[in-house]
Amino acid sequence: MRKNNARLVGVAVTALLGMTAWAGYKNSHTVSVTIGSNGSGGAASGSLASARNSSDTVQYIGCETHAYGGGSEIMCFARASNGTFGSCYSSNPVIVAIVQSIKGDSEIEIQWNSGSECTFVSVGNHSHLAPKNP
Repeated sequence: MRKNNARLVGVAVTALLGMTAWAGYKNSHTVSVTIGSNGSGGAASGSLASARNSSDTVQYIGCETHAYGGGSEIMCFARASNGTFGSCYSSNPVIVAIVQSIKGDSEIEIQWNSGSECTFVSVGNHSHLAPKNP
């Protein structure tokens, strides 16, 4: 009888430990903005959800798409919790398409040149990113 109880306890502990392993990796990616020296461009990255869920009321990151006469254009904006701000725009169809893949909890990385034109945009949708809280 004691052997059976010991086995049951062992199985229960193993099951509980196994459940913890299934919880998955979690990470937040607050907004970071870096401005190059002498206006040489910059970069920003962060998760939309991490920015929204942050305890400060300063940081944000995001992009928007605009359609006009014969094409479309995107604008991306980011502000870190220390107040550093950066933005860029692009009418490059490839960059516009990437920006259109942003979802509500995406992770975004942008880079821009001295003319504030987006030269790189990356959009990530990962299971380790937290969803936005209301």
